[in-house]
Amino acid sequence: SCENMIGFVCNLWLRSIGSRSTSWISTSPLHMFPQNCRFLKNRSNILINNRNSFSARKRCQTQSMDHSTDADSTDIFVSNTTPAPRIFTLAPSDLTFLWNDCKRCFYLKCHRTLFRARAPFPSIFNKIDLQMKDYFKGADTQSILKNMKAGQFLCEKEDAWVESVKLSVPNHKSKVVIKGMVDCLVAFEDGTFGIIDFKTSSVNSSIEMYSRQLHAYSFCIENAAAASPLPQLPISELALIVYEPEQFKAIDGTDDGSGLNLGARLVGRLSYISMEKNDQKFMQFLSDVLDVLESPSPPSPGVSQYGTCSYCEYLTKAKNANLIP
Repeated sequence: SCENMIGFVCNLWLRSIGSRSTSWISTSPLHMFPQNCRFLKNRSNILINNRNSFSARKRCQTQSMDHSTDADSTDIFVSNTTPAPRIFTLAPSDLTFLWNDCKRCFYLKCHRTLFRARAPFPSIFNKIDLQMKDYFKGADTQSILKNMKAGQFLCEKEDAWVESVKLSVPNHKSKVVIKGMVDCLVAFEDGTFGIIDFKTSSVNSSIEMYSRQLHAYSFCIENAAAASPLPQLPISELALIVYEPEQFKAIDGTDDGSGLNLGARLVGRLSYISMEKNDQKFMQFLSDVLDVLESPSPPSPGVSQYGTCSYCEYLTKAKNANLIP
């Protein structure tokens, strides 16, 4: 049967990744594959009733990938009933980037229906991030950035995990749990703490978006769950430390015999951007998020200056080609 075939494919995949490290699984675009297997099994009757065995195989291959659908075509995600109240786990990065990019993809991920494939992250940014953390670790704030309150940077190469309790949002029956990894904390001399996020780019046009990310971390830490690796702490400062490379310079290095000087460095600006802490405004944003998540059906694909969401468009093309129902 189709369900047996789906189970066979899922088990084959799980065996194939069983010998690999857990770090590979956590960074793989298909790191949510077990959930996708259950998703496929729950909808096996759709495959049996609507497609022959060839189409069923295509659906098994396609729906295990992280993509979403077009709201205007026949949509297996559309429901006419309002979902029951539930607990949504939200990542600060999703509240920042995915929410802005495509609310439909955001909806499907939060409902654990389909998950986007993770785009490759250039390793150079990770290297710069690690170097910044190594530089700031244990440093006095005012020895580096004189406009900061007196305190000390607390950052490690491994980001700290934090998870909130179940948060109630006014006018909503569903609750949210915010879970993520914090770049850096600052312990101020007045007994409060600051949350710092390192960026390697110009962020002037994205302050509002990054403010949501920092507020999400703040809500996490001030309302940390008992099992959270970071305890509850009073947060008084939210800020970005931004490194913006401006110039490439050659420096003395080791000549390998080719006549080339191998030393070089990037020179740029380091900025401290403090953000107003406004918990009431962030709570209103969470209410807007739940307005979307509590809807019986996902919203339309996101549209930006670059066009319609490429993930939604991809799945629409697959549907039009009769690869999936």
